[in-house]
Amino acid sequence: MPTVVILSPHFDDAVLNCWSLIREPSTLVLTVFAGIPPKGTHAWWDRVCGQADSHQMMLMRRQENEAAVAISGNTNAQICLDYLDHQYHTGSPSAAELADRIEAASPKGCAFAAPLAISRLYPHPNHILVRQAGLELRRRGHSVLFYPDSPYMSLPRTPAESALRRVQTQAEKAFGFAMSVNVNELNAAQLKAKANAMHAYKTQYRMTNLTSLWGFDRIARRRYEVVLIPAPHA
Repeated sequence: MPTVVILSPHFDDAVLNCWSLIREPSTLVLTVFAGIPPKGTHAWWDRVCGQADSHQMMLMRRQENEAAVAISGNTNAQICLDYLDHQYHTGSPSAAELADRIEAASPKGCAFAAPLAISRLYPHPNHILVRQAGLELRRRGHSVLFYPDSPYMSLPRTPAESALRRVQTQAEKAFGFAMSVNVNELNAAQLKAKANAMHAYKTQYRMTNLTSLWGFDRIARRRYEVVLIPAPHA
């Protein structure tokens, strides 16, 4: 099985949505917006999460992410790019520039897993850019899978065919090519480990859970993870 590099916009996205992939020994997690803002930076989200110093907050979040991924048993070194979260600045690279950085940081011949980022409730700009980079990587000939990115996208708690078809149709309409749906079921032990990993994001869990109307709690109980696979030569 080729190495899979999960393109995680932020430190928690891979754990929230791709636990079944993270558990594979060959998987790597690449966090795009992992940059540390300068000392003296203050952002409202960091403040409401309990840390007024954003420089210190991102250092804490890196440590949380290491602990969360380690719970899966994955011992691979994580990849962190130095782009700043959108709350710290207004500029971003182009999708092509980001794809260049991802290619340079990733093993040769790997496959990628990118967020769908097609939420109707909150189209997060960081997630959209990572999706665009994933599409650019696909145009360059790389194998790219796509995962629905909770808590921005709402997914069913059971793999009902009609519910999965809605996700598939939504993605195909947004991307313009055919896709198939692969469902991975977590057993009781895996689900417990994922919940523990989610709670390892101590600075983020409480407020993100609250602002997403207890979305983190729902994700922690969801036994099924979804990956969408583009049709060959589509």
